[in-house]
Amino acid sequence: MELSMENCSSVNSLLLSQPSCVETIKALNQQKEAKKDDLALKKASQDFEAILINFVINSMWKTIQKSDFSGENDGGMETYTGIMHTTLSQDIAAKGGLGVAPIIYEQLRRNKELNEGALSTLKVNNYPQESIEKGKDKPFLSIKEKGTRGVNQL
Repeated sequence: MELSMENCSSVNSLLLSQPSCVETIKALNQQKEAKKDDLALKKASQDFEAILINFVINSMWKTIQKSDFSGENDGGMETYTGIMHTTLSQDIAAKGGLGVAPIIYEQLRRNKELNEGALSTLKVNNYPQESIEKGKDKPFLSIKEKGTRGVNQL
């Protein structure tokens, strides 16, 4: 095969059109992090629903009249019922619960997307974010030397 400028330009355009391995790895890592964040949001939503259900169960349990003869006033029994209520509420939430978890999840996901969009466009004092992180930005004001009044603009 003869090497010509036409062959080189077509190879170059092919190479430029294909994502590099580094870009592919970065994209996969971003997807992995997004999936982790998504699972964390779902878990937080489900945990919140379990807390809500636990509150309802405890409130209902308090309405039951206790008998002095059954030994229910024992501290061990209170601990056991507390653990039972927590486990029951987590199980109910894991199986769909009251339907609060999906609503909370959607709201958290929307808030996260809005916050990420706002942070990506954030610039502090018209300096690019990279220069601020590296400490290359200059202060806007500096105090004048002793004996003078006011501040100097840099």
